[in-house]
Amino acid sequence: MSSESETLSSSASAPPPPSQSEESSHEDDSKSVSKKAAKKEAAKLEKLRRRQEAAAALSNATSSLSVEEDPLAANYGDVPLVELQSKAPADVNSWTEVGKLNEAMKDQHVLVRGRAQTIRSVSKNMAFVVVREHGFTVQCVITATPDVVSRQMVKFVSGLNRESIVDVEGIVSVPKDPIKGATQPVEVQVRKLYCVSKALPTLPIIVEDAARSEIEIEKALQAGEQLVRVNQDTRLNNRVIDIRTPANQGIFRIQSQVGTVFRQFLLSENFFEIHTPKLIAGSSEGGASVFRLDYKGQPACLAQSPQLHKQMAICGDFGRVFEIGPVFRAEDSFTHRHLCEFTGLDVEMEIKNHYFEVMDIVDRLFVAMFDSLNQNCEKELEAVGRQYPFEPLKYLRKTLRLTFEEGVQMLKDAGVEVDPLGDLNTETERKLGKLVLEKYGTEFYILHRYPLAVRPFYTMPCYDNPAYSNSFDVFIRGEEIISGAQRVHVPELLAERAQGCGIDVKTISTYIDSFRTKPNLRKRTQYQTRAQTLLFGSSMAGGKARKDKPKPNAAAHAPYQGGISFHKSKGQHILKNPMLVDSIVQKSGIKTTDTILEIGPGTGNLTKKLLEAGKMVIAVELDPRMVLELHRRFQGTPLSNRLKVIQGDVLKTELPYFDICVANIPYQISSPLTFKLLNHQPSFRCAIIMFQREFAMRLVAQPGDKLYCRLTVNTQLLSRVSHLLKVGRNNFRPPPKVDSSVVRIEPRKPRIEVKQKEWDGFLRICFNRKNKTLGSIFRQKSVINLLEKNYKTVQALKLPGQSSTMEETGDHIDFSKLGEANEDLRGETSEFKAKVLAVLKEGDFEEKRSSKLTLQEFLYLLSLFNKAGIHFS
Repeated sequence: MSSESETLSSSASAPPPPSQSEESSHEDDSKSVSKKAAKKEAAKLEKLRRRQEAAAALSNATSSLSVEEDPLAANYGDVPLVELQSKAPADVNSWTEVGKLNEAMKDQHVLVRGRAQTIRSVSKNMAFVVVREHGFTVQCVITATPDVVSRQMVKFVSGLNRESIVDVEGIVSVPKDPIKGATQPVEVQVRKLYCVSKALPTLPIIVEDAARSEIEIEKALQAGEQLVRVNQDTRLNNRVIDIRTPANQGIFRIQSQVGTVFRQFLLSENFFEIHTPKLIAGSSEGGASVFRLDYKGQPACLAQSPQLHKQMAICGDFGRVFEIGPVFRAEDSFTHRHLCEFTGLDVEMEIKNHYFEVMDIVDRLFVAMFDSLNQNCEKELEAVGRQYPFEPLKYLRKTLRLTFEEGVQMLKDAGVEVDPLGDLNTETERKLGKLVLEKYGTEFYILHRYPLAVRPFYTMPCYDNPAYSNSFDVFIRGEEIISGAQRVHVPELLAERAQGCGIDVKTISTYIDSFRTKPNLRKRTQYQTRAQTLLFGSSMAGGKARKDKPKPNAAAHAPYQGGISFHKSKGQHILKNPMLVDSIVQKSGIKTTDTILEIGPGTGNLTKKLLEAGKMVIAVELDPRMVLELHRRFQGTPLSNRLKVIQGDVLKTELPYFDICVANIPYQISSPLTFKLLNHQPSFRCAIIMFQREFAMRLVAQPGDKLYCRLTVNTQLLSRVSHLLKVGRNNFRPPPKVDSSVVRIEPRKPRIEVKQKEWDGFLRICFNRKNKTLGSIFRQKSVINLLEKNYKTVQALKLPGQSSTMEETGDHIDFSKLGEANEDLRGETSEFKAKVLAVLKEGDFEEKRSSKLTLQEFLYLLSLFNKAGIHFS
């Protein structure tokens, strides 16, 4: 600003001089102004003048700085686009990776490229930038130095946006104190810095926040500090930034190493890699859901697994093959183990004599993987551990092997109830993993000889026990990571097994036919193993991970031979395990003269066994498709004359006479069906029914059990209930989301006589808060009011000369006298509560709880109340 402008500015800011007329008119007033006020006004003017001078000086400094040419401007700035268009080849060896910077490189000149993770300006002469590349970070120092680094360069660096890509050229130095904010133990004294790609000024998430562990956040909260927590939906919506965290970088690199070791090991064992189709005509497994689609007017599926084509490759004399490729599963669950798409590591090989040859390969393969990760991915494992802390894996040089029966016995010894012919659920697998660690000191082991019913249709049965199979699972820390087995190579047995698992044989005819054209096939069998690589953690695609709501009329179904679909919404879960069917029939105690009622026969798997055991089967089925299937299945057989099928809703159907009921029912009708059967006349001998496990456990609960409830007492009033066996969800097709149990219900003979409405009202009050004392429950105002109302009504009906019960005198009561009687009873209100509590004290029930009372105690307490004239209906 020129001196002339300063003068003008000062003149403009000063007040104008007063005129003579003003002086004369205000002469007297000016004399009255005190000296103190004059000094105050002068101070204000001086303060204003100083502010204007300071602003002018700042403006001059800024102007001179903006126009001043920086002689070191070539050492920093934004790289022009033309320089990024591959003008000329360059020597990439001149670049140094951030992860390789160490103390041995002290005083060396380096050139690095990475993202500006954090920028911190200390002063006009110094700034710090933490540069990140592939999860590794180094602190770069920019210090204003004459003829080396200018203040303008410091200012440029301070104005960089986070996550911008920069090229840094400088000298490596080793600081006296360890660096806490970077992975590398050195600093780079910056000489040149260029911004290659500028990021947005404001990003949706910060990498440091996304890389923070839950432990850090919790510790900060305890210390009164608030740290940013990046939620899952935010991570998925900004996945491209989230995968820049050190942990995610490490996860992907570990995954790459797993694939590399997998491929190299198998190549060294004379395997070779193949690539199989992912769009196929039919489902490749019987136990998992599939993605179905229309392919030019024909039904098709995304491959659940490549094993069918891998086995065809073995039939083509390939000997040993493997594949690393995508696998698709239409899973209903949303866990880290149930993914709709994942990368499968699949192997197929011939065996000479025994499927243990396969387990030997698996043993050596995984030990090689673990060793390689520990040796080559130490930094990556450390990066993952900082955000997701974990303990090093414990494994043996020779992997532990247990039979399925041995595993079940270990669980039983630990007090865990397990179906010996069912699959292990997630909770049970984890429990077994803990038991194995305690006993054998390893978190990696193999469990083999699984029950045949829980394995896919192409699994070979054991030679000594057809209930088990030549199959195995591999576990790490109680979670299955591999499934393998010897395969069935006999076409007839394959077709039979496929039908039993509900697979349309026509859709896999090419696969089955491949075994008919293979010479000397009986001498050569196969196995397949699948390792699910679950290192991604979440989808690479942007957007929130959400669970799509099913369409209102879209039936969840699974295929069955003949084109029948099973509808989960209707409770159609067909029992497919033949050993389990035999066990249910055996435990039913069916006599050859029995008429058997079956509810929900489905396709007739259980029906066939019941017809063979009893005299006649009456099957009640709602679905007309299943009715037709039953007729088709038994038509023309000797059993058809002993089968009667009733189409309709069992709850609305008048049931005929039967001796015993055996049923796998839709779980949504469990309660009404149970009491319909118990009230059926004439009474039957017993019912063997499959229920949802929690419902079954309520039926058999005892006083003091967590599940002991009103349903328990009501059922045990009318019958004796016992638990027969637990049934895993994988014994059904399609598998339900819960486990099941089979219970035996025997109606009481003779029945305990009790008025049903009175009993029901009594139990509703007792179990309203089952863990409270009865004294507390019956002191509630609402309960007292209800009982008092009933009491007054009953007392009013006991008029002189009339009977004592409503049922006996209902036709002879003079209702005109009820009002008069109620007037006489008004004085009893204050005494009624004491009357109720007196009943509880008489039977010593005041401090007892409903959750611990037996059936006999409930009956006794009700009789005491009724004796005192207190009723519940």
